[in-house]
Amino acid sequence: MKKCNFIIISLLFLNVLMQANTNEIIWLQNQRPPWMINTGPYKNQGYGDKTREIFKSKLLEYTHKTIPINTSRLTIEVQRNKNTCYGPVGKFESIKSLFHWSKALYHLPNPNIIVLNSTYKKMGSPKELSMESLIQKQAYNFGNHLNILLYPIDVQKYAKQKNVTSIATTSPTTSLLNMLEKGRVDWIYDSPVFVKWHSSLSKTSENFKTIKVTETKNKAPITAYLVCSKNTWGKKIINKINNNINKENILKIRSYLRKWQLDEANLKEFDDINTKMFAY
Repeated sequence: MKKCNFIIISLLFLNVLMQANTNEIIWLQNQRPPWMINTGPYKNQGYGDKTREIFKSKLLEYTHKTIPINTSRLTIEVQRNKNTCYGPVGKFESIKSLFHWSKALYHLPNPNIIVLNSTYKKMGSPKELSMESLIQKQAYNFGNHLNILLYPIDVQKYAKQKNVTSIATTSPTTSLLNMLEKGRVDWIYDSPVFVKWHSSLSKTSENFKTIKVTETKNKAPITAYLVCSKNTWGKKIINKINNNINKENILKIRSYLRKWQLDEANLKEFDDINTKMFAY
């Protein structure tokens, strides 16, 4: 009898705990400036952080908790906590099935090959290169960060080549750009917004050049969404978020990203894509 009562009490306690958790949203936050910043003097000042705050202010009936994560731990945290939200983030194949997805918030041009000015001239000042071909050229060392979700080729096939240097850090692009400037690698692949962050701190924006990638030429731009746990609770939160995705908030979010476009050409491409996709 005592054992039966204990089981009943335990189940009631778990039920209360689960009910309590439905009133809390756990937001997962990367350290990848200027997208998300979970530590240091610029904490919570990323364009993704500011986007998150817009929608937190519309969900006042919930308490909000932020957990800093590495990208490699994303799946673990989502499985551990059934009341998580995340983003803005692209709908990459590796995470697509983990979440319910909001309506689109903004569109980013596809990432580029990033090189120093000197390397750019050595390559013949190309406007476009095939990443598949370039990574096979032993004369050019590639800086690979292991947890990236958006490579357009299977980089793992080339990971053991002598001209491929792989790293896994909390701020991979900053580390790779430092290596680029020191001549330890010759090129990387990433969005120009991350180069802008690095160059804004080091005041070296004129040192870098971006090159279009053949493999992404016909691909749609990266579309960003907010996402929540793939359950009834998550769907409910996403519906509430969708109710607050409107022209005013879209333009506010867009203003956060405009300042992080590397140069006038990148800014024009960003503006043109978003004006076309949203019709404003």
